[in-house]
Amino acid sequence: MTQTTWTREDHNRAEQKLEELSQRAHRPLSLENLLERWTDFVSAVERGFDEALDDYTNELTVRDLIEEVRVTLTEGGQAYLDRSLRPLDERFEQVTRTVDKPLLPGTGGAAPGQWWYRVPQRPGEELRQALDKR
Repeated sequence: MTQTTWTREDHNRAEQKLEELSQRAHRPLSLENLLERWTDFVSAVERGFDEALDDYTNELTVRDLIEEVRVTLTEGGQAYLDRSLRPLDERFEQVTRTVDKPLLPGTGGAAPGQWWYRVPQRPGEELRQALDKR
């Protein structure tokens, strides 16, 4: 069974990746902030996401950033992070539906995460119209 502990090695790996991501984003990023943003986004989708497609895809990139940090961690560190992340991902899956093509292609040759293949079951009018045009 995988140990679900956050070690100093995980802390260092996460900090190193977050520094890289912060430089790319031109602003400081923390794992805590990224998890808060993903939580807020999932809650917004649960209420009925009422913003534009660009806003929706911008928020999906937050999950990409979390995953970029996650894959750098040890197996135990990933399991530790998953304890917070998995319930959010499950909530997201419950209020979204699968689409055939990702909303945006993967970056850097990487395949897009499964969240890119999901759209709200209850989109607002602007998002619904944009999704209908896809």
